[in-house]
Amino acid sequence: MHITRRTVLSLTATQLALLNAGCATGPAPVTRHYTEKVSMLLISQDHKQLVILGENHHYVFDCPPDVAMLPKSPLRAKVSAAFSPFKVDIEGAITGMYMLHLPDNLTPVEVDQAHELGFTQDEQGHWFLGNKLTGKRYVQGNTLRAWRDHEKLNRTYEVSVEAVETPIQHAAEEMSTPVYLTSHGVLLIYLAPLAPLLIPMMFMSYEKRPQLPSAASAASTPASAVAP
Repeated sequence: MHITRRTVLSLTATQLALLNAGCATGPAPVTRHYTEKVSMLLISQDHKQLVILGENHHYVFDCPPDVAMLPKSPLRAKVSAAFSPFKVDIEGAITGMYMLHLPDNLTPVEVDQAHELGFTQDEQGHWFLGNKLTGKRYVQGNTLRAWRDHEKLNRTYEVSVEAVETPIQHAAEEMSTPVYLTSHGVLLIYLAPLAPLLIPMMFMSYEKRPQLPSAASAASTPASAVAP
């Protein structure tokens, strides 16, 4: 049977239309707002990752240089942190903002140390340092969940998250989590040990405060919102 070029083009166009129609019937992404309970902020030993462990997910960020300097800074005991709500896209990439704060009664030596870290002072005398967080969200595995059940944590926080999700994305995240527990009980990420970053934290919510606060507004936040 002789097939003309017009027939071939017609069949190709039909196949493409059917393919597009098939794609359209797949699971459509939806935007979900949820609250995640978290109780630990960790930093990798190589200072490359900042990890927030949640009840159902964990959030792995590229560690900003100023945060990476905190564990060795003489000011670490005076630093507190505020985090904006997190946003997760269809690929599992997550973004957010953080603001580090220092009290306004620093000594002259501490003022120099604050400047070295990148802090600036506002008109009210409050010291602050803020930047963007970027990383990826993963589903929490059963091993880590069991480990968390045995940890004695003195505080639980609530993080507001806006996520664009599909069922396929969840399955991919489940298989690719980079945080795991060794047989000796050491928590690792990409072979680097994780250690708690022991600073008071505050997480903003979409319902109560959608914007990351300034240093002045953070200072007026009720004590119940900040770790002891």
